[in-house]
Amino acid sequence: MATRTKMTPFARLFIFLIIFLPLAYIGAAYYNGEDPLAKLQSLGQSSSDSDDAQDTYDPATEIRRLKAENTRLKEELDAVNAELEQLKSGSSSSNRQKWGN
Repeated sequence: MATRTKMTPFARLFIFLIIFLPLAYIGAAYYNGEDPLAKLQSLGQSSSDSDDAQDTYDPATEIRRLKAENTRLKEELDAVNAELEQLKSGSSSSNRQKWGN
């Protein structure tokens, strides 16, 4: 008489996850109001299209963008510093009583 082979706990877990995880994903997607099958199909199609449609990194463009941002921030800093100096000079001539005098 042949003995029956036993299934290990890891194999049971593995088979349970293979069955349970897709069902849980589909249930959660339906609960959130999405169509999980269409989403999976779009993921499969977009993975092949994303290689062609992806923009390449252009360091020169990034440098120009950062230089423009740097210039803008310097101008903004100068304007704020000028306003601060104006406020400082205006407050020193006020008629407020200073403590200790």
